Amino acid sequence: MRSPNYFVVRPYNDSSYNSTKEISGVDVVMSSGIEDHLYVNRHAVIQSTPDWYKGDMITGDIAIVHHNVFRVYYDMKGNKVNSWNYFKDNIYLLDQTQIYMFKHGEDGVWVTEYPYCFVSPIDKIDDKTVSRTGIYESNFGTVEYAPIGSEFSSGDKVYFGRDMEYEFDIDGRKMYRMRTSDICLKI
Repeated sequence: MRSPNYFVVRPYNDSSYNSTKEISGVDVVMSSGIEDHLYVNRHAVIQSTPDWYKGDMITGDIAIVHHNVFRVYYDMKGNKVNSWNYFKDNIYLLDQTQIYMFKHGEDGVWVTEYPYCFVSPIDKIDDKTVSRTGIYESNFGTVEYAPIGSEFSSGDKVYFGRDMEYEFDIDGRKMYRMRTSDICLKI
Protein backbone atom coordinates (compact mmCIF):
# COMPACT_ATOMS: atom_id res chain seq x y z
CA MET A 1 0.00 0.00 0.00
CA ARG A 2 1.45 3.36 -1.04
CA SER A 3 -0.01 6.84 -0.77
CA PRO A 4 0.84 9.63 -3.21
CA ASN A 5 0.74 12.21 -0.38
CA TYR A 6 1.18 10.57 3.03
CA PHE A 7 3.55 8.33 4.95
CA VAL A 8 1.85 5.01 5.70
CA VAL A 9 2.73 3.72 9.18
CA ARG A 10 1.60 1.29 11.84
CA PRO A 11 2.22 1.50 15.59
CA TYR A 12 5.45 -0.11 16.80
CA ASN A 13 4.54 -3.44 18.44
CA ASP A 14 1.04 -2.90 16.97
CA SER A 15 -0.03 -1.11 20.16
CA SER A 16 -1.53 2.38 20.36
CA TYR A 17 -0.71 2.79 24.06
CA ASN A 18 2.30 2.07 26.29
CA SER A 19 0.48 1.98 29.62
CA THR A 20 2.81 -0.44 31.44
CA LYS A 21 6.35 0.11 32.64
CA GLU A 22 8.82 -2.42 33.98
CA ILE A 23 9.94 -1.54 37.51
CA SER A 24 12.30 -3.92 39.31
CA GLY A 25 11.37 -6.74 36.94
CA VAL A 26 7.60 -6.28 37.40
CA ASP A 27 5.24 -4.78 34.80
CA VAL A 28 3.31 -1.98 36.50
CA VAL A 29 0.18 -0.45 34.94
CA MET A 30 0.84 3.31 34.80
CA SER A 31 -2.52 4.31 33.33
CA SER A 32 -5.72 2.42 32.62
CA GLY A 33 -7.43 5.20 30.63
CA ILE A 34 -7.04 6.62 27.15
CA GLU A 35 -7.16 10.26 28.24
CA ASP A 36 -3.51 10.70 29.24
CA HIS A 37 -1.34 11.59 26.23
CA LEU A 38 1.82 10.55 28.10
CA TYR A 39 1.06 6.87 27.52
CA VAL A 40 0.17 7.06 23.82
CA ASN A 41 2.68 5.14 21.69
CA ARG A 42 4.94 7.54 19.78
CA HIS A 43 6.94 4.91 17.91
CA ALA A 44 5.81 3.90 14.43
CA VAL A 45 7.05 1.55 11.72
CA ILE A 46 7.16 3.03 8.23
CA GLN A 47 5.13 0.91 5.80
CA SER A 48 5.70 3.17 2.80
CA THR A 49 6.75 6.69 1.92
CA PRO A 50 4.78 9.07 -0.34
CA ASP A 51 5.55 9.31 -4.05
CA TRP A 52 7.08 12.79 -3.70
CA TYR A 53 9.44 11.89 -0.82
CA LYS A 54 13.16 11.89 -1.71
CA GLY A 55 14.62 11.61 1.81
CA ASP A 56 16.40 8.77 3.64
CA MET A 57 13.38 7.13 5.30
CA ILE A 58 12.57 3.68 3.93
CA THR A 59 10.05 0.91 4.54
CA GLY A 60 10.72 -0.79 7.88
CA ASP A 61 12.29 2.24 9.57
CA ILE A 62 11.23 3.08 13.12
CA ALA A 63 9.98 6.65 13.51
CA ILE A 64 9.13 8.95 16.41
CA VAL A 65 5.75 10.57 15.69
CA HIS A 66 3.30 13.07 17.17
CA HIS A 67 1.48 11.89 20.31
CA ASN A 68 -1.98 12.22 18.75
CA VAL A 69 -1.32 9.92 15.77
CA PHE A 70 -2.37 6.69 17.50
CA ARG A 71 -4.59 8.31 20.10
CA VAL A 72 -8.19 7.27 20.68
CA TYR A 73 -10.68 9.94 21.77
CA TYR A 74 -14.18 10.16 23.15
CA ASP A 75 -16.41 12.27 20.92
CA MET A 76 -19.17 14.65 22.11
CA LYS A 77 -21.54 11.70 22.54
CA GLY A 78 -19.05 9.59 24.52
CA ASN A 79 -18.21 7.26 21.63
CA LYS A 80 -14.62 6.10 21.11
CA VAL A 81 -13.15 7.41 17.85
CA ASN A 82 -9.71 7.06 16.29
CA SER A 83 -7.51 10.01 15.37
CA TRP A 84 -7.93 11.55 11.92
CA ASN A 85 -4.71 9.71 10.92
CA TYR A 86 -6.38 6.28 11.22
CA PHE A 87 -7.01 4.57 7.89
CA LYS A 88 -7.92 0.94 8.62
CA ASP A 89 -6.56 -2.29 10.16
CA ASN A 90 -4.02 -0.49 12.41
CA ILE A 91 -2.67 1.51 9.44
CA TYR A 92 -2.28 5.30 9.75
CA LEU A 93 -1.56 8.08 7.25
CA LEU A 94 0.85 10.82 8.37
CA ASP A 95 1.91 14.18 7.07
CA GLN A 96 5.69 14.73 7.12
CA THR A 97 5.31 17.33 9.91
CA GLN A 98 4.12 14.56 12.26
CA ILE A 99 7.40 12.61 11.98
CA TYR A 100 10.20 13.95 14.16
CA MET A 101 12.95 11.35 13.96
CA PHE A 102 13.67 7.93 12.44
CA LYS A 103 16.23 5.14 12.39
CA HIS A 104 16.92 2.17 10.12
CA GLY A 105 15.96 -0.88 12.21
CA GLU A 106 16.38 -1.60 15.93
CA ASP A 107 20.14 -0.98 15.97
CA GLY A 108 20.16 2.06 13.69
CA VAL A 109 21.17 5.60 14.57
CA TRP A 110 18.42 8.17 15.16
CA VAL A 111 18.19 10.88 12.47
CA THR A 112 16.05 13.95 13.12
CA GLU A 113 13.85 15.57 10.52
CA TYR A 114 14.36 19.31 10.09
CA PRO A 115 13.41 21.53 11.97
CA TYR A 116 13.20 19.22 15.01
CA CYS A 117 15.82 18.36 17.60
CA PHE A 118 15.82 16.38 20.85
CA VAL A 119 17.25 17.79 24.08
CA SER A 120 17.79 15.85 27.30
CA PRO A 121 17.12 17.71 30.56
CA ILE A 122 19.94 18.40 32.99
CA ASP A 123 19.61 17.47 36.68
CA LYS A 124 19.18 20.36 39.08
CA ILE A 125 22.45 21.99 39.99
CA ASP A 126 21.19 23.87 43.06
CA ASP A 127 18.60 22.36 45.40
CA LYS A 128 17.58 25.84 46.56
CA THR A 129 16.01 26.84 43.24
CA VAL A 130 12.42 25.96 42.41
CA SER A 131 11.68 24.65 38.93
CA ARG A 132 8.45 23.92 37.06
CA THR A 133 10.07 20.72 35.84
CA GLY A 134 10.89 19.44 39.34
CA ILE A 135 14.23 17.66 39.43
CA TYR A 136 15.60 19.27 36.26
CA GLU A 137 17.05 22.68 35.55
CA SER A 138 14.46 24.98 33.95
CA ASN A 139 14.92 25.62 30.24
CA PHE A 140 18.40 24.06 30.14
CA GLY A 141 19.56 20.82 28.53
CA THR A 142 21.92 18.94 26.28
CA VAL A 143 21.25 18.45 22.57
CA GLU A 144 21.11 14.72 21.89
CA TYR A 145 19.86 14.70 18.29
CA ALA A 146 19.88 17.61 15.84
CA PRO A 147 19.15 17.80 12.11
CA ILE A 148 22.13 17.38 9.80
CA GLY A 149 23.37 20.78 8.71
CA SER A 150 21.84 22.69 11.64
CA GLU A 151 23.81 24.97 13.92
CA PHE A 152 23.52 22.43 16.76
CA SER A 153 25.22 19.10 17.33
CA SER A 154 25.07 16.33 19.89
CA GLY A 155 26.50 17.40 23.24
CA ASP A 156 25.78 21.13 22.93
CA LYS A 157 24.52 22.69 26.18
CA VAL A 158 21.56 24.94 25.39
CA TYR A 159 18.89 27.14 26.91
CA PHE A 160 15.46 26.90 25.34
CA GLY A 161 12.22 28.85 25.49
CA ARG A 162 9.65 28.48 28.25
CA ASP A 163 7.11 25.63 27.93
CA MET A 164 9.10 23.73 25.28
CA GLU A 165 9.23 20.56 27.41
CA TYR A 166 7.35 18.25 25.01
CA GLU A 167 8.41 14.93 26.56
CA PHE A 168 9.42 11.77 24.73
CA ASP A 169 10.95 8.50 25.86
CA ILE A 170 13.82 7.77 23.48
CA ASP A 171 15.61 4.49 24.22
CA GLY A 172 14.58 4.68 27.89
CA ARG A 173 15.71 8.31 28.36
CA LYS A 174 13.54 11.39 28.83
CA MET A 175 14.04 13.95 26.06
CA TYR A 176 12.24 17.07 24.91
CA ARG A 177 11.30 17.45 21.25
CA MET A 178 11.55 21.02 20.05
CA ARG A 179 12.24 23.02 16.93
CA THR A 180 15.76 24.31 16.51
CA SER A 181 14.22 27.82 16.55
CA ASP A 182 13.03 27.14 20.15
CA ILE A 183 16.64 27.10 21.31
CA CYS A 184 17.60 30.54 22.57
CA LEU A 185 21.26 30.16 23.50
CA LYS A 186 24.09 27.70 22.92
CA ILE A 187 26.83 27.63 25.55
